[in-house]
Amino acid sequence: MTRQRHVLIVSPNFPPINAPDHQRVRMSLPHLAEFGWRATVLAVAPEHVEGLQDPLLLETVPKSTRVVRTRALSANRSGRLGVGNLALRAFPFLKREGDRLLSTEQFDLVFFSTTAFPVMALGRRWLKRWGVPYVLDFQDPWLSDYFKGRTEAPPGGHFKYGLSQKLARRIDLRSCLLARRKMISRLWLHSTFSRRSLIPRMASDTGFMSARVE
Repeated sequence: MTRQRHVLIVSPNFPPINAPDHQRVRMSLPHLAEFGWRATVLAVAPEHVEGLQDPLLLETVPKSTRVVRTRALSANRSGRLGVGNLALRAFPFLKREGDRLLSTEQFDLVFFSTTAFPVMALGRRWLKRWGVPYVLDFQDPWLSDYFKGRTEAPPGGHFKYGLSQKLARRIDLRSCLLARRKMISRLWLHSTFSRRSLIPRMASDTGFMSARVE
């Protein structure tokens, strides 16, 4: 009998928290077993997350899915120091719990699916320490022209947003080039970068480009 493979899914936001960035995980969980996988989800306990809760979302998570929850620094206390981001508040706790799981159990893959991007740094740590490969699911491209020509102020104000966009123009492409394996939306890539030849790629009819960088 073929061994069922084990994936550690890192999704700090998770039901009952109602957040856009866990929907891919939530919707895919019922189908993992069909393809020979079982999942352990590493999330932050809802009482430590600033966000709306919808208990009905819990009913959509398969009973067989194991969810391990961590705490995070108090948003009220850390906010006084200017640190309100969930990824930063929860980082040491996710690191500690992830270390424990990977040191005591067998995992075949770590999958990060979140907009709490700083926690993705744990993938490199876990790969070097336990040799478990990881996948980074970047849900929202950093580079965007959404607020171009719009009257409302972007998140964080014009200066912060403008600086982040300037950095993204330099970093996004480099991130794509450094990734060992990648799947990139053809539409996003072509609309974002005019120098398409910089991306080693293999085009397919699915609308995505995949590439492997040795």
